[in-house]
Amino acid sequence: MRPDCYGQFDMDTCSVDMKRDCKVMKRCLSKWEKAESKAGKKQGTGRYRYKKIEKYGVVFDSASELDRYETLRLLQMSGEITELVKVKDPYVFELGGVKICEYTPDFRYVDLSTGQAVVEEVKSRATKTARDYHIRIKLMEAFFGIKVKEIVYG
Repeated sequence: MRPDCYGQFDMDTCSVDMKRDCKVMKRCLSKWEKAESKAGKKQGTGRYRYKKIEKYGVVFDSASELDRYETLRLLQMSGEITELVKVKDPYVFELGGVKICEYTPDFRYVDLSTGQAVVEEVKSRATKTARDYHIRIKLMEAFFGIKVKEIVYG
């Protein structure tokens, strides 16, 4: 919704008495446009500005994640893995009744060659360096005994 002061302002056409009001209105409009553009950037993109993609009825956080999912689907069709799932429900880390944090990996499947459940995370070089990511990976192993397989793109 646009602010009440929205409009086109030309400082040359403002009278001497109105110049102050015109400046205030321009500032208000500028702030509103800046807020609107920030809101627009956040929709459909994450912290690292990857665009979300929907395919197969699933929403992926990046093109790299979609690419990995398609590779895993091929492995499932060839019979190398089974029970491929795009994880939606987070793992909750709780200690002594106190919730510490949550972690939602990208994929979970069973590797038929080992019979083990595998949890996979697709990362770029930029997102792999996030401090909290490494902590959550260690918590997964400590709390649930699950070692997260990292796939790094780029």
